[in-house]
Parts: sequence; structure tokens; C-alpha cells
Amino acid sequence: MTTDIGKLEARALAKFVGINGVPVKGKVAPPSDIEADVLELKSLVKGNAWTAAGGISAFDFSIAGKYCVALKMSLAESDSEDLIGAGNAPIELVDFGIAVGLFLIDQLKLTPRSESLDWVEEYIAFPASQGDGVDFAVLRGAFEEFSVFRVRNAEAVRPSKPGASRHVANFILAHHKPLTARGGLSQKSIDCIREIFLQERSHLFDDNLFTALSSPIPRHAFLELYRTLEFVFVLPRVRALAGALKLDRGEGELDLIELARACYSELRWKRVERDSLERLFDEYSQRHMVSFQNLTTQCKPFNSLSQALGSDDAKEVRSALPKFVDKFYALRNQVVHQLWKDEETDCDADDWTALAEFTIGCVKFFYERYLSVPVRTHAEAI
Repeated sequence: MTTDIGKLEARALAKFVGINGVPVKGKVAPPSDIEADVLELKSLVKGNAWTAAGGISAFDFSIAGKYCVALKMSLAESDSEDLIGAGNAPIELVDFGIAVGLFLIDQLKLTPRSESLDWVEEYIAFPASQGDGVDFAVLRGAFEEFSVFRVRNAEAVRPSKPGASRHVANFILAHHKPLTARGGLSQKSIDCIREIFLQERSHLFDDNLFTALSSPIPRHAFLELYRTLEFVFVLPRVRALAGALKLDRGEGELDLIELARACYSELRWKRVERDSLERLFDEYSQRHMVSFQNLTTQCKPFNSLSQALGSDDAKEVRSALPKFVDKFYALRNQVVHQLWKDEETDCDADDWTALAEFTIGCVKFFYERYLSVPVRTHAEAI
């Protein structure tokens, strides 16, 4: 990467075309402490550039050991308050010096806003050719918006390092309403996903969660959450296996996921999907039967189970759960597999939204129950 400020400012200025029809040349007004500015840029550890959902450009890096991510977007004030809160959240919005700013303009491949040639001549080209040069604040404001976020508290989010994770960017974008509002998830589901993001466990499939958040099609959002649910299929079985082998009686924390991985690798042990769902839902219902009852009133395919799952007779409830699993699994197959239209269950956008809310609640429950670090709420994190 180049740390030559002269080259970086030349690239940034050349993105503008002056009134004479040629790229702008000149310079950017230097910072008050140019040596410190250059040292800050030289201390930057470069990560990767990628395109996130919605075509948002992203670039991650670290400075002074703090993980940062730059995103080609800006958060609305209300979204920023949700993310940053009163200022004690694990993520903070930051600005760096001119040198790093020029570097990020280059890495994010920012383009100028649509300004007239006269405006460019007056505010960019002419100042760049005179005296100290164009003020960087003016130059930055003439480009597409971008924001830089830094992890303040690494213990509050899953550890990240440049080029190795998109977790922090996904968590930030989970607060960007232009993405989340176009999807089919309820606010309760969105809040639940944000809470799951605020954890340290290394096994979180955050790409699926983020895709669900930003999907404009409710049934596809449900499918992404179902894929996350598939990840926890192994947990009750592996925990039972660990108990049978007395592996859970030693000192320290048993990593159930690594045990499941070893079983698959060494024994070719496979998940049994339909049976795994029944086990999961049986356990989930013992703590959160109200979630099942709510779904029977909010999602048409489950309406017929409303009376049985709301019964005071425990046997009637137990006998209804396998039927619940059948309906849930059939809807999953309806998204995954191509069926004849007349074979599909009638399920509208509101039904898929309710089903997604149930699914993410189930995922959250099993993450909390079986993985090493409990899910933190935003309130707990700050």
C-alpha cells in the first residue's frame, strides 16, 4: 500500500473534472502536524476491501491495535443512537487524520458527488492550484459519504482482525435501516439478531443472520435463519453424547461444536434433520411454549394447532408438537425445493415474518443454553 500523501491526494483530486474538461491537479492543504499524520497512516495494518449487501463498499484495517472498518454509508441519527447509544457502546464512530482519510477514499473507490463544473472549479480545482491547497473537509464532503467505525471494547464483540472477519461490519449494518427496513423481519427479530451479534463465540454464522436482515423477500429471510438453526441441530445430541461418555465431568469448558466436528470427521456422523428439529422444539417448548402458541395465531399454516398447544393437558400438548415439527419442516422444504404451485401451503409475507421471528428466538435460546458465552443484550454491553 502507498503511504505517499502526495500520490494519494493526486488520485483523489484527479477524480474531479474541472471547467477545462481535464482532471483536477494540485494539492490538499496539509494538516497542522503532517509528521504525526504520516506516522498514523504508516501504522495502519491493511485488511480487505469487499462489497457488502446493498452495494455498500467496506474496508477493514487496524490502527494502534484497534480494529476498524470503513463503510461507504452514513447512519441516520436514530440508527447511530441504536448502535452507539450514549457513547459507551463497544463500537464508536471515529475520524482519523488527512493521510488516513485520503487512503480510505482510495481504498473505498469513492466517486465525486454530482456537482456542476462551475462548483468543482470554484471549490476544488481553484483552491487546489493555489497556496496551501484545497481544504480536506471540503474535498471529503465532495465525495460519496463514508463512515469509519472502531471497536472500542474487544471483549464485547467477537474478536476481529483485518482481513479475517466481516462480523463487525455486519453488526454495524444491522443498524442501517435502508437495508433492514426493506426486508421482511419484524423489529423483534431484528433486535434479537443484534443481540446475538454482541457475543464473543467464534462459531456464530453471522453471514446468514445478516443476509436474513437484508433480504427483501420474507421467505428467503426465514430460510437464512433456518440455516442458522441447522447449525444448532448437533448441540442437544452432542451434549447427551458427552454426558454418556462422561466428558462433561472434567474441569474446564467442553466445546460441544468441536466435539461435533470430531464426530463428523472421524465417524462420518451426520445430523438427522427431521428428528433433530423435534428434539430442539421439544426442549425449546419446555421453556418457551408461549412462542409456539404465538406462532399458531400469527402464521396460518399453524392455526389448526392453536387449541392443542394452548391446552392445559400436557399429553395433548406433547402429541401436538410432532405435528408442529411436520408443518415447520414442510415450510422449510417449500422454500428449498421446487414444488408444484398447488402443492405449496398458502403462506403470505406476514406468515413468513412470524415464522422467522419464531426461528430466531429458537436459535438465540440454544446459543445461550449450549455455547460457552451467553448472548449479551445491547443494554448489558453498554
